[in-house]
Amino acid sequence: RINFDMKAYSYNVDSDEDSAQEVLDFITKNGDTYTNAELSAAYTIDTRNRSSFTTSGFRTRLKGTTLIPGSDIEYFTLSFDTAGFFEIDDDLILKLSSEVAGGTGYGQHSKLPFFDKYKTGGPKSVRGFEKNSLSPKDSRGEPLGGDFMFNASAELRFPTPLLSEIEELKNLQSGLFVDFGRAYEDVEDFDIDEIRGSLGYSLSFISPLGGITINFSVPFNDDETDKTEGFQFRLGSM
Repeated sequence: RINFDMKAYSYNVDSDEDSAQEVLDFITKNGDTYTNAELSAAYTIDTRNRSSFTTSGFRTRLKGTTLIPGSDIEYFTLSFDTAGFFEIDDDLILKLSSEVAGGTGYGQHSKLPFFDKYKTGGPKSVRGFEKNSLSPKDSRGEPLGGDFMFNASAELRFPTPLLSEIEELKNLQSGLFVDFGRAYEDVEDFDIDEIRGSLGYSLSFISPLGGITINFSVPFNDDETDKTEGFQFRLGSM
């Protein structure tokens, strides 16, 4: 499936004396009001047998976005993500997934703007780390993001022993996972030795309100500056 989208929009960037220096510098150079025209295209292949608790198939997407020349901020991005599901046994499913994304400015801009940089870390990417914490930091020490990002994960899913035999908990699934990832200021800064990782156990359940996932993680290759979380809770798709 191929999707195209084109839109034009205007917006303002708010700032005050507590804003990061990177934000203030961007506003000084480019102003705080922008009018952009954006064109994006995505190619998706989806052969999964179902969207939740998938047991076979894969989903792959390649997406490119560019700000059309003449926009106040000119840049482009390209991302690729994929997830494959392999049935090892009737009740044992291996999920392999990865995501690579990057971008750069053009014209008068050499970098992605601060509001569209890539961030990673957290229950939706590299579990065991705080949300967006595996990303370049701004002058305040908060996640700013970078122009390049990489994630990968392997997870072995299976029915939760004992509990899945209970009718009310038949949608309860366990998983053993290993996650990797990090965002970098630029693709040239990619260093495999700096990639953070985690090992863990997950519990996923489809409730009347939607999907619920609980993760217990042990980070590795981390250092004293990383913000880790051994327990994480997430609502949303499995």
